[in-house]
Amino acid sequence: MSDDDDGWSDEETTNLPPPPKILGTYRVKEDYLPPTNDHLTLIQDDLVYVFKKTGAGLPEGFWEGETLGVTGIFPFKYVEENKTLDQEIAAGKAKRVGQK
Repeated sequence: MSDDDDGWSDEETTNLPPPPKILGTYRVKEDYLPPTNDHLTLIQDDLVYVFKKTGAGLPEGFWEGETLGVTGIFPFKYVEENKTLDQEIAAGKAKRVGQK
């Protein structure tokens, strides 16, 4: 038995599907209490990582994403793009400290 033999097979972890590609990070504008368990609960100012904006299985007006470790669908009108400081500066909506 080697030092790293913890009884778990390393081969099992290689069969995991790849993580979904994150299309963007969005901030929740207002709370959304879902009608079903496959919808995400959205709480104002939480971040949502969006994986899918179109395609099979998505109702009109919904995206698929993850927040607080839970994946599901949600109405996209409840979120807005979470812009970085560089994006805000480029849009003229923010300035760096000491910048006039």
